[in-house]
Amino acid sequence: MDSHDREALAAIDGMAEIYGRPQPTADAPPAGCRLPSVCDWISGCTAGKRWSGRVVKVLDSNGTVDVEVGGAWLNVPAADITH
Repeated sequence: MDSHDREALAAIDGMAEIYGRPQPTADAPPAGCRLPSVCDWISGCTAGKRWSGRVVKVLDSNGTVDVEVGGAWLNVPAADITH
């Protein structure tokens, strides 16, 4: 591991500290599923509507994430994420 790798890991850890680390909740995906992190590209279906975008913020207190989808932000439950 070189200095660039260590710097990248420190930046990721700093983002997780600022925006929060995802925590499993009652509405979270089943055990073994990975919850998304900030900047992950995800997609899913909420109330019959399909969406995809980048994770802007993980709200671990209620199991939802903010997703930027084409200039708009959605707040979706973690259970609605398909991939």
